[in-house]
Amino acid sequence: MNNIKKYYYLIKLLKKGNTHAFNEIYRIYVKKVYYFTFKFTHNHNISEEIVQEVFFKLWQYKENIKNELSFESLIFTITLNQIRKYFRKKKILEKFINQSNFITNYNYNIDYIQLSEIIDTLIERLPEQRRKIFIKSRLQGLSNEEIANELNLSKKTIENQLTSALKFIRTYLEKYFKFIIFLIYLI
Repeated sequence: MNNIKKYYYLIKLLKKGNTHAFNEIYRIYVKKVYYFTFKFTHNHNISEEIVQEVFFKLWQYKENIKNELSFESLIFTITLNQIRKYFRKKKILEKFINQSNFITNYNYNIDYIQLSEIIDTLIERLPEQRRKIFIKSRLQGLSNEEIANELNLSKKTIENQLTSALKFIRTYLEKYFKFIIFLIYLI
């Protein structure tokens, strides 16, 4: 079987949930995705984490792969979206840290991966509707008006839900940072 036929056969098997096909596609693309990611992040650990997310997303949405589209374009689109998601989270964290009075006097190396995981957990703890609105706004980059139209809600409801979500996350993170600073002083 020539390479092109093998390639399309692997994609066909992947769409059916074949783990051997997934493993072969992973083997073919993992280095390409990693180096592409590393060009943006300049960090091995973050790049590796993004690569894992890319292949998780690929597996999660395997049934939706379109035969007429380039698989390579698809995998690099997923990769670029995961890179953007990482930088959006990092930007949110940096903005929060810069706005927080209690942390501005300290020069600590923040572990963005750990903070990102904490924020993900906090987002999951939001009520379902508030979580949807927050994800669409902060992670997908939609405007309040776009979210209101999509969810058939008023713009004011979207604003109120975002305010409540941000207040919840900010309150928890302030407590978390204060606790970390307290622990540092104990050491």
